[in-house]
Amino acid sequence: MGRPRYTDPKGLREPGDMTLRPREEFVKFRNYIDLFRATAGSFGVMHFGLSVSSDAPSDVHLVTILIQLAILVIAIAIQTFRWEGHLSLYAPMFFLTGVASGVCGIGCAVYGTAAAWVINALLPNPSSFLFAQGVFVGAFGAMFYGPTDPMVVIAGALTILPSFVGFMLRKPLTVGAKRIIKGA
Repeated sequence: MGRPRYTDPKGLREPGDMTLRPREEFVKFRNYIDLFRATAGSFGVMHFGLSVSSDAPSDVHLVTILIQLAILVIAIAIQTFRWEGHLSLYAPMFFLTGVASGVCGIGCAVYGTAAAWVINALLPNPSSFLFAQGVFVGAFGAMFYGPTDPMVVIAGALTILPSFVGFMLRKPLTVGAKRIIKGA
C-alpha cells in the first residue's frame, strides 16, 4: 500500500505539498484586491498614462512600450519578492491575471487563467501554474488578436516572469499557505 498520507483534521497541508488549492485561493479577499488593483494599474499604464499619437516616430513608440513594460515588471517584482528574514518568492496569480487583462484584454486573461485552473490538478506547484497561465494567456491572445500582436507576447511573458525568476534563483514560488510544524 505504501506509506500512509498525513492528514490533518483542520485541512492543513502535508509537509512538502506545494499544490494550489482553488477553494483556498478563491475565498481570499486580498486576491480580489490584487486582481482589481492590477487590472486598473496595468490598464492605466498601457492606455492612459503613457500614450503617444499614431503619427509619432517608431522610436518614440518603442521607448513608450519599454517604459510601460518596465513599470509593469517593477509592479510584478514587488508582488513576487518578499523579505521575511530571508528572500521568499510568492506566486501572484490573481495579480498577474489583472496585469494580463490590462495589457491584452480581459478576454484572453480570463480564458487563459480559467484554462490554467482547469489543469491545476495536474500541476505540482505554483511555478508550473504560472507558466501554464502565461502559455494559455498567450494562446488565447493569439486567437483573439493574432500571434504577431506585441501586447499578446508581453502579456504572456509577464505572466511567466515569476516562474522564470524562481527557476533562475532556484527558489520555489509559494502561496500564503499555513504550514504544519512537526512536533506541534
